[in-house]
Amino acid sequence: MWKASEIAYPDGKVVRLADKALTAVTRGDMIAWMKTRKTTKGKAAGRTCAASTIRNDLSRISALYTLAATSAEEKFDDLWGWGLTGLTNPTAGVPLPKLPGGRDRRLGTIRRDGNIVREEDLIVEALLAGQDGLQMEAFFSLALATGMRRSEILDIRIKQCVHTEDGPECWRPTSKNGAQRRVLLTRRADAALQQRIMAMARPTPDAKVFSLNGDAVATRWDSAMKRAGISDLHVHDLRHEALSRLAARGFTIAELKRQSGHKSDAALLRYVNAISAEMRRKLEDPEPPVQIARAA
Repeated sequence: MWKASEIAYPDGKVVRLADKALTAVTRGDMIAWMKTRKTTKGKAAGRTCAASTIRNDLSRISALYTLAATSAEEKFDDLWGWGLTGLTNPTAGVPLPKLPGGRDRRLGTIRRDGNIVREEDLIVEALLAGQDGLQMEAFFSLALATGMRRSEILDIRIKQCVHTEDGPECWRPTSKNGAQRRVLLTRRADAALQQRIMAMARPTPDAKVFSLNGDAVATRWDSAMKRAGISDLHVHDLRHEALSRLAARGFTIAELKRQSGHKSDAALLRYVNAISAEMRRKLEDPEPPVQIARAA
């Protein structure tokens, strides 16, 4: 990342952080780099990085310096220190960019020709009518049932789809934060995976279940939303929807974290959004009778 980054200072000097020793990187370098951080991949290449990306980058850099400054006889996060005990962490005191408000878009209903129609049904119909319809419908079903990230779903290998005594699961060897986990599958999600596998010409254990990449999914999703007449619904919103549905079913924070792959409660709770119908149903549930203790 540092090799691909150049910092242009007001005096015209251009610096690559990768050309500097760890001891030479300053807090000012971090601030300047943070302000000029650009994305390098996908449709957003060349744009300023999102606040969450910059904050995550700074967190990784901070962890790197903490590891480097740890004694060689000690461990930090299961890794032996580098022994550079006099190293100063340049991320200390760097003002973090403010995070935008979390999205709260949930799947709902739309009035069509005098009828109330579920957005979920419209999406399935629109996906099936488009390019790679069966594959996109399977992707949608899996995302909505599990809360898995788009990149995780597209990376699923046949050998990771297993049936245990407790039911179907997807064993993910790695995830965005490096942790391993076993994602529980509903019958609907398992059926979507099995249909994809049966449709493959040469299903080897290491073969990917989905042949599409992230950009292809995004393009087909946008086209389907136009056909369905649905606005402001992104692919990543499916993760919010899935985890919110699981929370509404009574999943605990620990269970949700196991399913989603989040390590912190705060990160998870940004994805869980209640909808008014669910809140109303709980509000209207009859309250348990109050037992009044009377004096003897």
